[in-house]
Amino acid sequence: MRQCVSDTVKALRQLASEKGLKLEAKMPLDLPDHVFGDGSRLRQVMTNLIGNAIKFTDSGSVSLQVEPEMQTSEECVLLFSVTDTGVGVPAEQQALIFEPFRQADGSATRKHGGTGLGLAICARLVDLMGGRIWMESIPGSGSTFYFTAHFKRQTALESMQRVVAPAPRPVAPTHETSLRILVAEDNKVNQKLALRLLQKMGNKVTIANNGLEALHILAEQAFDLVLLDVQMPELGGLEAVAILREKEAQSGAFRQPIIAMTACAMSGDRERCLEGGMDGYVTKPVSADVLIEEIRQVLPGWRGPVSAPAPAPMPAATEPVNQWVH
Repeated sequence: MRQCVSDTVKALRQLASEKGLKLEAKMPLDLPDHVFGDGSRLRQVMTNLIGNAIKFTDSGSVSLQVEPEMQTSEECVLLFSVTDTGVGVPAEQQALIFEPFRQADGSATRKHGGTGLGLAICARLVDLMGGRIWMESIPGSGSTFYFTAHFKRQTALESMQRVVAPAPRPVAPTHETSLRILVAEDNKVNQKLALRLLQKMGNKVTIANNGLEALHILAEQAFDLVLLDVQMPELGGLEAVAILREKEAQSGAFRQPIIAMTACAMSGDRERCLEGGMDGYVTKPVSADVLIEEIRQVLPGWRGPVSAPAPAPMPAATEPVNQWVH
């Protein structure tokens, strides 16, 4: 949780700095270090609210605070608040601001541009996380946007880690022409395209449908490389790699080379994946030539094809074999 909050603030710090604003994150000592939930939705809500705060603040500061609202041994509710020193929102408009395409007033719209749809999306995402969203504001003195979200506690994460307890692992593989590759991807069409493309390069490919399934497979088999989709059901790529890196540190096993695959190509996404434990990063739709180059960067000793192989025959009305999408 601390890393998720810090990474979100870090990605927006340059935007705040360009306006001369101070941007900070506040997290108390009793904030859980690890929780189990939807990190992608959480980051999107925090990013939208902080981005809006920066947009409507001409001087002063923006801060994100996270604190426990309720905690049990199995779950917790965290309270997030984004406070700014900006223009504020009139009381009569505050009840409408989370509706699509609504705005505080015309002057704010002309000066800063509309943000109503972003707040409506935030409200929907917060609802999906089992929480609620609201705001408090004094016109001319700034605003605070609050939202809550439900998460499973550390015990749930520990249970998952026990499932992938370290098994006897081989020494680091040598990277010959043919690689043993695990592809963790939940989209069935993308699975088939990945399988065809990677096998066409001469590799041996195993498919996992989500991050949790990938961890099970990695606990029992050795692979030269893992291609890990960032957003998957059950367990996303960033959550899965965090668990794997922790088990590697505990067991002393070799570092599993992992390349992140994601449809997110915004500024800071690559850095977030690499800081989260990935070794490489490719965006969807995945280009075969880009993937080959990224594999060479991650596995310097690999003697694979210089360029993408010719596409294998595909049934009509499918995506090109040299690309796959989210």
